[in-house]
Amino acid sequence: MHIPGKDSLPLTGADQITLFARLVAAAKTGNPDVQVKELMDGLGSHSPHHAFRKETWDSIRDVYIAKGAKRGYWRLLVDEMATEAPAEDAA
Repeated sequence: MHIPGKDSLPLTGADQITLFARLVAAAKTGNPDVQVKELMDGLGSHSPHHAFRKETWDSIRDVYIAKGAKRGYWRLLVDEMATEAPAEDAA
């Protein structure tokens, strides 16, 4: 997975791909926070950290994924500038 301004994050396994696909979809809607129940639906776990090895989770938490504004929510961390369209030159 690639987020502009960050190193690429290799995702391995269906659970990791599904988890980040849900976070990306939410970020694209403009409402980035995803309730953990919805985020983990069908993945056989109750927390996103279970989809990753401890070392990987420690390296991606608060870099690519973080807790949302409300308790029980998670969000994809993207640079706000990267989500905006580049300004056109006024020439």
